[in-house]
Amino acid sequence: MGNGGWNGTDDEWERIEAPLKLLDPEFDRFARKHGLRVTKNVKDWPERSLGWGTDVQCLIQVFLVDQSALTLNFWICACQDRDGNRFWKNETPRKEVEVSDIAQDLFDLLEAGKRKLDHWSTHPEELEFVTTLGAECDRARACEDQRPARTGSSCPCDREPQSTGKCSPDRPSAPSFPGSHVILPRR
Repeated sequence: MGNGGWNGTDDEWERIEAPLKLLDPEFDRFARKHGLRVTKNVKDWPERSLGWGTDVQCLIQVFLVDQSALTLNFWICACQDRDGNRFWKNETPRKEVEVSDIAQDLFDLLEAGKRKLDHWSTHPEELEFVTTLGAECDRARACEDQRPARTGSSCPCDREPQSTGKCSPDRPSAPSFPGSHVILPRR
């Protein structure tokens, strides 16, 4: 795989992506209903994402949290870049759960997440400051697709807690490496 978070065997990849494959039919049904596109495994990490919006970007993402336990997070985020700063609001309605805890009501979770994100996007003044964008972020953006996994990265946008994500990406993004799963939508 490319420049992301996976460098294990094909068999192991199949094992860790399997829970997300169970969710694909509902993701696809939801995407068709709302005219969205599902992205899968961006940056080589098991995930499914739906992104939309221009001024305020919205992202719904289900991603693998733990390779051993095969647990997932269901995460939503709205963000906006303005005046050289990034603002966001995010929530994790399901955290570190088995696929069965998401699959049983995924379509309803997606609908509720979209309603909340659409509301947040109409009230950008309620988004909270996350980080200042600048030269370091320009550097990170320029080399985004050439960098290996972020462990030990010096980019300020890769720092925890709840990583501030990428600097100024161009499209919805997936977790780029294990342990840093919170990525902001790309512009």
